[in-house]
Amino acid sequence: MKKISIFLGVLLFIGCGGGGSSPETKETNNTISPVVVDEVVVIEESNNSIEQEDENSSAIVDTNSSSSLVEYENSNKQILGKAQLGVLAEATVKLYELDDGIKKLLATEITSKGDTIDGIGNFNLHLEMIKNDEFYIYEVSGGYDYDSDDNGIIDGIPTQNKGVFHLLVEGSSLKSAKQITITVVSEIIYQKVLPFLDSDEIKSKMLLYSKEVIKKDIDGSGFIDINDVLYYDPINGKGYVHDSYRDIILQMIINILNGRNFDINYPTDEEGVQQALDSGDYNYIINQLLNNADAYNMSTDEINMNIAGAYIGKADYTAYDMVSAIANDSSSLNGFIYDITKNNNAVDTLKNLDEADIYYSSIVDGLDCSDTTGLSDEQKGSCFNLGLVRLTSLSNSVKLLFGGDENVVEQWALGVDINSSDDLNGNSVVDSSDASACAIVYASNPNDNCRDGTIHTYRGGVTFNNSETEYSTTLIEVDVGSSEHGYSTFYKLIKDGSVILTDGSCDKNFNLTTEIEDGINYFPCPTLNNQEMMNIQSSLSSSANIQYLFPLGSTTRTTINNYILNITGSVDGSIEQNNLSSYLQRH
Repeated sequence: MKKISIFLGVLLFIGCGGGGSSPETKETNNTISPVVVDEVVVIEESNNSIEQEDENSSAIVDTNSSSSLVEYENSNKQILGKAQLGVLAEATVKLYELDDGIKKLLATEITSKGDTIDGIGNFNLHLEMIKNDEFYIYEVSGGYDYDSDDNGIIDGIPTQNKGVFHLLVEGSSLKSAKQITITVVSEIIYQKVLPFLDSDEIKSKMLLYSKEVIKKDIDGSGFIDINDVLYYDPINGKGYVHDSYRDIILQMIINILNGRNFDINYPTDEEGVQQALDSGDYNYIINQLLNNADAYNMSTDEINMNIAGAYIGKADYTAYDMVSAIANDSSSLNGFIYDITKNNNAVDTLKNLDEADIYYSSIVDGLDCSDTTGLSDEQKGSCFNLGLVRLTSLSNSVKLLFGGDENVVEQWALGVDINSSDDLNGNSVVDSSDASACAIVYASNPNDNCRDGTIHTYRGGVTFNNSETEYSTTLIEVDVGSSEHGYSTFYKLIKDGSVILTDGSCDKNFNLTTEIEDGINYFPCPTLNNQEMMNIQSSLSSSANIQYLFPLGSTTRTTINNYILNITGSVDGSIEQNNLSSYLQRH
């Protein structure tokens, strides 16, 4: 096979119909097929009239005449999509697959030219790439609108499209529909569902907003759903949308054609971001800034800082909450842990804080946060907030070290009556904390003994199963108490030298239960993040040297130094398993 590289300008000549008939439909051997790879065209000499593209390449299909459209459609036995503000010729259509809310580019197409409304704006949907249960985005940009007033008559002079609009659709809908149009209505649905792209609610939200915008059953199914959005025709469908959206649709078309952002949720600027954060629309901000960052006149650091802030919001915190908790508990970490973990789901909190950590870290990597001289406002804020996030993450990990039991956290923080039923070994520390401390000792070295009144015993391996994934752990029994007052028994899970963080009780299949843990049928329930078991060592590693994220001389830095000093014996120390174990049995 012979390959010749030429520049993009030649591609435009070929792809737009220059130089003869369409290469895909020319019925001769040795057809020359253009393939776009980034900004270079590779012309391949082949014996096939249509050659299968690499999934990362972008096929340019010449569909400028009605005959070529028919040939192309029939040869692929599939319908074509249509880009229609009015009908758009020579527009770029990108097909993305959604992967956990992030867009993955699959293919790029150019819409057809033509001399009829039906012949303009068509493109290959690439249904061969579509999976029924996945969600996809078609993104249309550029091109020329040949029916800008949607009257069904081709304009003498087309209107250049300077904007972008979308269609969000499930694979099964794509494969079953007889008509697929990308319109201003599909853009409205796309914008409204943006906050839910990485959630289980995406399908229900698409249905909800389809009914909110569309008022008539367009596809004849007997009810209104996303398929009616696919069938919506701006020329004949003006009466198919609710009256409240008519003016919005007209204004959106004008703004899209002129390249002006028209977000029906919030303005695409810093003020809009702040409005969304203040309103608690955290998913909206995350998805907008991940998938539509170019619409915002913000630096990369500003984008990442706001994404991190949205994840803090999803964790049900604000930076103010964290600073206030530090101010209220200036001498002891256990008081801060109690205040900051009240009434929360520690597992979900940790997952969101981990995401915030990623985006703050991308800003502060390599910086000396102790000395803020010369740092930008975004860098200063990210240093400080990253410190807050890591301290709060450690606090929630300690809560899960106690099995997620809020009462135990309170007893550990505030103290218990000596030799009471909660302190059978008489050290004025709640026995559950003693058990966690002993488990850390065992995880570090099974041959080491725990403090007096606390005994660990190996009980064997336990394998948990979840979604066809097995999680192997070591089960130990920890008895806390005395011969005079008796003993309480606790079960702890160990893996790779660390105590597994747990939340509630469950069986080996992660089925939650209210039954008492017996180490046979019911166990502490391992917590998972990205299908990995969470453990205390990982949290300690993440929070190492946390004090250096705060500016030297600040009140917050002084308080964090006090926390570190109480646990490690030095303001320059780092919290590790051994000193945490001792701390748990002193407070």
